[in-house]
Amino acid sequence: MGPETARPTPETIGFRQQLQDPKHRRKFIHTLIFYFSFIALGICRAQHGPAFLDLAQITGSNVEEASVYYTSLAVGGLIGSVFMGVLIDKLAKHRQTLLASSCLLTAASACVIPLSRNYALTTFIFGVNGLLTTAFDSETYIKSRNYLVG
Repeated sequence: MGPETARPTPETIGFRQQLQDPKHRRKFIHTLIFYFSFIALGICRAQHGPAFLDLAQITGSNVEEASVYYTSLAVGGLIGSVFMGVLIDKLAKHRQTLLASSCLLTAASACVIPLSRNYALTTFIFGVNGLLTTAFDSETYIKSRNYLVG
């Protein structure tokens, strides 16, 4: 009984062999999608801090007035996490569609923020961006418990 007859264990199976299994391949693809989605989410969230003074200048407000943007972002985040928690329970079969749409809408709302010259509209867009980023974040957390490789 040489090494040729030894049965492979999950620890000794190579990465390419594991990808032959459709279930493992699906989980691996979902894991990659989650990783890239969180990279995109981090980029969307990271834009707010460095652009703060520029946004205040664009909207013609001072620092005290522009700090309302972050309050709106936080309130939108609170609403977004509650909203997505309820929505995931109601639409359990459409979680992938919810994930993709919230990711795209988060990116779109982050792109629209610098284009706004109106103070009230910018505050509203910050709230929408907070709602979408937190909805996306809570949705991926709930979904990742079922799909991640590991």
